[in-house]
Amino acid sequence: MLDLAQTHSLTLGYKWSPPKCAVLNAPAATSSRSVQLSLYGQDLPTADEFTYLGVPFDGKGICTSALIKHRSLPSAALFSSVRFVHTS
Repeated sequence: MLDLAQTHSLTLGYKWSPPKCAVLNAPAATSSRSVQLSLYGQDLPTADEFTYLGVPFDGKGICTSALIKHRSLPSAALFSSVRFVHTS
């Protein structure tokens, strides 16, 4: 799959950025199933969690609890500032 992504990108004139990618659910480095995945000869980092375009992912998919927490912080700040303006 990575070979296809690499070929597609080179054919169409764009490149993925391996340091901005992450492999989720990777076997432990000590496992007999361990394999190093790469793009353009650069190893892809492994991670337990990864945020893509502002959406947090973990080994099971979209991490809804982290997404809700992340989305609620700006809303709480906005309501706090609206309350401050309203009471001033």
